Amino acid sequence: MATLFDEYGFFNGVMKLDQINWPKFIAPHIPDCVIDGIDDELLVYANSTGMNVKVKKGECRVRGHRAALTNTEQTLVISAADATNPRYDLIVARVTYDDSPSSKVELVVLTGTPAASPQLPALTQTAGSVWEMALASVLVDAGAVTIASNKVTDMRRLYNPLKRVWTTTITLASASWSGTTYTYSTNPTWWRSDQIAIFADPVEASRIKYYAADVRLADTLADGHLTFTCSLAPTSNLSVKLLVIE
Repeated sequence: MATLFDEYGFFNGVMKLDQINWPKFIAPHIPDCVIDGIDDELLVYANSTGMNVKVKKGECRVRGHRAALTNTEQTLVISAADATNPRYDLIVARVTYDDSPSSKVELVVLTGTPAASPQLPALTQTAGSVWEMALASVLVDAGAVTIASNKVTDMRRLYNPLKRVWTTTITLASASWSGTTYTYSTNPTWWRSDQIAIFADPVEASRIKYYAADVRLADTLADGHLTFTCSLAPTSNLSVKLLVIE
């Protein structure tokens, strides 16, 4: 007795290679990511030139679809600030599925909700409809009329498809250390419990005070938390780089 799979392919005349079936095939092999080493890797930054951020050249994969800025960086407008409360906006790469030939991949600003303790806007990730990947968050202070460089937080997942290794940089806030131990609740947009995180190095800005040997990744817990230890309790924020092996 033989029983067919519910879905199978690709064969001649069996399962079209289209915008719905392609992600089913490729997305498990190449996660949502920015491709490491291509141009400026879609870096999002601000430089106090008004209510806007810039996105540098680079290439990404979103739900298996390729998108690239190849000619010049792009400027995205940030909506006017609330007079009373701050908010977080997200800069995302968005795939929108539509009838041929209207499907597209765009850079989009997701405008958050002003609040005393603002939260990041939720990503939409609906297969066959809209799929979003975060590139950066932007803190829009109450009454802001420009976006400074320190208001942008990098959320890119840099990935090398050939090596299946990607990197990310996180900040360990000085106020959150418990003595010489820091427990980091990882961002679910780039972490799964079956991945292995390897501590690489404090980034250059942190080396002034803390050497690579001082800060170590002590443990990777099953609930998705990373525990760091330091020979001295840091008195300033510390940025560290992680290598993550799929």
